[in-house]
Amino acid sequence: MGAEKLVLTTLHAAGFGTAAMLWGIAALTPAPERFWLWALALLADLATPWLVVHLTHKFPPDSEHLPERFGLFTIILLGESVAAVMRGMESQEAWPPSAAISAFTGLALVCALWWWYFDGVRGAGERHITSARQTALFQIWSYAHFPLYLSVAVVGIGVEHVISLSPGTRLHLEDAWILVGAASILMITLQIIGWTLKQGQPTPMWRALRLVLCFAALPAPLVVTVLPPCVLVVALTLLCGIQIKLATRGVLVPQNNLRGSAKLVANLGES
Repeated sequence: MGAEKLVLTTLHAAGFGTAAMLWGIAALTPAPERFWLWALALLADLATPWLVVHLTHKFPPDSEHLPERFGLFTIILLGESVAAVMRGMESQEAWPPSAAISAFTGLALVCALWWWYFDGVRGAGERHITSARQTALFQIWSYAHFPLYLSVAVVGIGVEHVISLSPGTRLHLEDAWILVGAASILMITLQIIGWTLKQGQPTPMWRALRLVLCFAALPAPLVVTVLPPCVLVVALTLLCGIQIKLATRGVLVPQNNLRGSAKLVANLGES
């Protein structure tokens, strides 16, 4: 047991230490060489937990602390999305109906993502690790947050761009693809996080339906050049609402979930 602990800590120290060294060297290195160092450092950070995955269930991380950290960072990013909506509103001078609809719907979209993450898939719920299978699910849950956070940031910026469009301006096709693509990745990663739960798993039929809905908005950019840009934001918000309904269908959400997310907000304010 002592030897396994030594292996665990040594590999963690070596992997994350190497990554930290590469990040530090990258700060002093000019571009484009800096980008290669970033890639190597990120690869070391992402690969290190998998080097000790066979020992994780023997010496599991705290079941509450790490999910709480992930939950806090999720709240921060959702708050940045709200700030992006506010920036879009601030930059809008003419306030056409499309901009007003996009602003209100954009705020509803952020609230829907919060609801989906904390209640729909219980992304910040406790993660107990007692077996090798639960270790694998824990790793999938933690790694799924990387594309989740990137897509939340991109969706927030995309909604800001839609709100700030001047009257009569249509959303460019490339911008629409970026927004819809990020939203689809966001929905897929939320599904993956939900599938790592030990309880309340949907049947294969419902799981397939929810996965198909993640791609339902992909054809939207084909018509966004002829329709008001707010239609895209409304469609994404409605899809999130349907996903939340399906995620909570037949599943009793613990009553302390809301209190748990409120506790995260309180902890964030104290830190």
